[in-house]
Amino acid sequence: MHELVHWTKGAARANRPDFEGTADESYAFEELVAELGAAIICTRFDQCIEPRADHAAYLKGWLTVLENDFDHFYRALKLAQVASHWLYRKTDMAPEGWAPDFGEV
Repeated sequence: MHELVHWTKGAARANRPDFEGTADESYAFEELVAELGAAIICTRFDQCIEPRADHAAYLKGWLTVLENDFDHFYRALKLAQVASHWLYRKTDMAPEGWAPDFGEV
């Protein structure tokens, strides 16, 4: 799921904007998006619904690169939601009548 969320970044897909910062920060931010998106998708299908220590450590490691600025975490979470919801719509797996609008990201 993690790699699938990375795949949604393209302009023809969820069109995720690039992170403004250093190359390391940009990489860290995209890893946060992918890992959070994977968690969202897994919980949607009742897989791994309890947090795992290794996933938490992975997220914490990338957040450390971003100087533990939780604004970056929340922005990554919003983009992960956009990516996962884009995938739900493209695969006809979204709940019936469900069309969230996240506005600007």
